[in-house]
Amino acid sequence: MPDDVITIESTRARGDAPPACLLRWGPREWYAPVDDVRRTAEDLFTCAAYADMIGELLRIDLPPDVISGLTTAMLADRQPRYFGCRDTVFLLPAGSSN
Repeated sequence: MPDDVITIESTRARGDAPPACLLRWGPREWYAPVDDVRRTAEDLFTCAAYADMIGELLRIDLPPDVISGLTTAMLADRQPRYFGCRDTVFLLPAGSSN
């Protein structure tokens, strides 16, 4: 499996642990709680929406520093600032004119 692919498999962690998800990303493999995986999936959609917004602002030729400032201001009150979960992956929205 390529290193840029993440797979998620429903399972149980070892022993009598509650249901979990087995995540595989390249050579890395770990278990995460089902609720954390679900929250991370929802956060991934949120980050994609932010990235689409950044792309649209770039297309209308707003200066990159204005777009960066706007995005930073929108995320400034978010606590924690990252998306995702400690037991899954951390996410941040991004866009680029390059």
